[in-house]
Amino acid sequence: NNIVTHNSSYGLHIAGYDVVSHMRVYNNVFAFNGTSGAMLWMDLDDILFINNIFYKNKDLGISTYDAHGTGIVIDQNMWYGNPNGTILMTWAGSDVSYTSGNNLINVNPLFVNELSDYHLQLGSPAIDAGVTLSPTVIDDVDGVSRPQGNWFDMGPYEFPVNATGIVSESEIALISVFPNPAADRVIIQSEIAIFEVELMNSLGEVVHVSKVNANGVAVDLKKFTSGNYVLRVSSEKGIIAKKVIIQH
Repeated sequence: NNIVTHNSSYGLHIAGYDVVSHMRVYNNVFAFNGTSGAMLWMDLDDILFINNIFYKNKDLGISTYDAHGTGIVIDQNMWYGNPNGTILMTWAGSDVSYTSGNNLINVNPLFVNELSDYHLQLGSPAIDAGVTLSPTVIDDVDGVSRPQGNWFDMGPYEFPVNATGIVSESEIALISVFPNPAADRVIIQSEIAIFEVELMNSLGEVVHVSKVNANGVAVDLKKFTSGNYVLRVSSEKGIIAKKVIIQH
């Protein structure tokens, strides 16, 4: 639940003259740091990076320098805009043993303001994209309880599902999106009136808009590349976001 941004060098430096062990790096944002978001150095054991967002650091998400040991886990994180990639685990003689999986690569988390406000926008792919870490983590940096949805959000802020102006879980259930994953088209059906449907790519760009005044609409997907997208459905109850996977 930390916001680690705009440091001149690394955002987080993990090192020690004794073995650094049993360290947990959960639900942070590392952004706009002068080198990498995090650096691993020296002797390490049992270091876990989970539910973090690595955003537009100058070099990498995570780097190493002469790092040795075992038990490094890099799982369920989001990476966007780090020009030299996600992780480099072999730099300067590093031979640390690690596993990495279930990470979202080159996916824009859609912050409210990338320079000053790291809350998540409605429709952010980081919402419900993490893993549940209770009872170790029970709330976010604002004191909002986790999870608000089915799973933890990535980053230090949990998107409040029932905040003013945001539709409730029961209202979200009124809208169905299928098939998902989809290839040629996706169908949106609703028990409430739909006014507009927007399709957003992983960069947060709106790539399709349908004006609707009905309880259902189909969106042609054939011209879009495979990947993760977000459907923003404007209805009489508000804006509802649904994640969609396009697979050709």
